[in-house]
Amino acid sequence: MSLVVADREGAAGSAEANDLAAAALVRGLVGDGAAVVASPGSRNTALLLAFDACPEAELHVLLDERAAGFFALGLARESRRPVILCCTSGSAAGHYTPAVMEASESGVPLVVVTANRPPERHHCGEAQTAPQAEMFAPWVRASRVLAVPDETLDPRRVLA
Repeated sequence: MSLVVADREGAAGSAEANDLAAAALVRGLVGDGAAVVASPGSRNTALLLAFDACPEAELHVLLDERAAGFFALGLARESRRPVILCCTSGSAAGHYTPAVMEASESGVPLVVVTANRPPERHHCGEAQTAPQAEMFAPWVRASRVLAVPDETLDPRRVLA
């Protein structure tokens, strides 16, 4: 799952729209409770703030994405419940690949949420961009790209 977020300066939407979308997504993902392993970056700030504000989220923050991926894998294996893994855009998501591969092969449930740059910032030499929607294709059961949040966003439809 990849959430495309606007720049804080408002390039693709607004910070408020990002915050609303992130809060709605987090409520839908966490439900009655879930472990979340997050690797912070500028793109996933709205998501991190939403996870932090959600009392049902058991938030673990690890700076190194590869270590975070395997930490999440261990939590999911031990708890036998899906664990949410969240990072910023570009190569950060790529560092989750070894853990995603192992989770897939061993049947351990991980939900990977990556932030991304808006589509108009892709394929133009911009730093930290990558084809995140297809990145884990060989190992995932489903992948979704969410629309860029804007002022017309209805938070109830984020997960629809």
